[in-house]
Amino acid sequence: MFNMVLGSLTFLQPLALWGLAALPIIWLVLKITPPKPILQIFPPLKLFLDIEKKEDTPNKTPWWLLLFRLLMGVLLAIALARPVLFKPETSSNRPLILLIDNGWAAAGNWSSIRKQAEILIKDAIADKRQIALVPTIDNTKANSEVPSFKDAKLALDALNKLLPLSVDAKRGAAFKQIDKLASGQSDFIWLSDGIDYDEKLPALNAQTKTVFTPLNDTSPIYTKSAKETANGLISYWWRVNGMGERTIELIAYDTKGAVLAKTEAIFGSGKLQTEAVFSLPAELRNRVARIQASNFSSAGA
Repeated sequence: MFNMVLGSLTFLQPLALWGLAALPIIWLVLKITPPKPILQIFPPLKLFLDIEKKEDTPNKTPWWLLLFRLLMGVLLAIALARPVLFKPETSSNRPLILLIDNGWAAAGNWSSIRKQAEILIKDAIADKRQIALVPTIDNTKANSEVPSFKDAKLALDALNKLLPLSVDAKRGAAFKQIDKLASGQSDFIWLSDGIDYDEKLPALNAQTKTVFTPLNDTSPIYTKSAKETANGLISYWWRVNGMGERTIELIAYDTKGAVLAKTEAIFGSGKLQTEAVFSLPAELRNRVARIQASNFSSAGA
């Protein structure tokens, strides 16, 4: 996968522009007219010769219609190439350090994290800036490669291969790697998963520092423990953002993936912790293998 950049205009699927090469063929097809039919005189039809003709059918395609059809072909090829015009509010030619949390807590918000990273990288492509893309967990084969500033197009390719993993983000190791890159002449942006791992992170000497955290509805939730009761199970859940109320549907599964019970975890406004109660008879209680939040792609859920 590669992109074509023309100034501030980027084509995400530039191969589709090869469709423009088919315009001469389209022009020839539109110019072709069926062969003239053999004229046969039928005497009774002479009665109609004096009738005024109200509409004539042209024997060739009008130039304006031909031009319109060719224009439709051009617009279709350009649309399939997915053009994007990038006009960032503030532009910079300083290199960018882009740190991305891709641990378990980022899974539920991964689509937003990825989209934001794409916007930042494509802005850098338009500004011809270099980027050092640093994931907190490197899941590529070249996981021993030391981060360095590279062409932003290469960073976009690396982002397409990046996936969240079901482990804690290794921020300390990532900060040590980018500490050598950070300087007063670079910018630093961190796409955080919102979790505090109680790590002491070094201060970076960057020109600008920006941290993005997930919104309340997409912030990660996680459970640490559950206990059995006389009537079922109680599981304890935490969230990282206490803004507003939030309700999460929880599902208990057995080892074969069958649903045993459902309940809700309700976080009150400003509350970071809550309890969820499953009402289960003893025979089903012993079959519970895992509890998972519905419609939430987090390895911690």
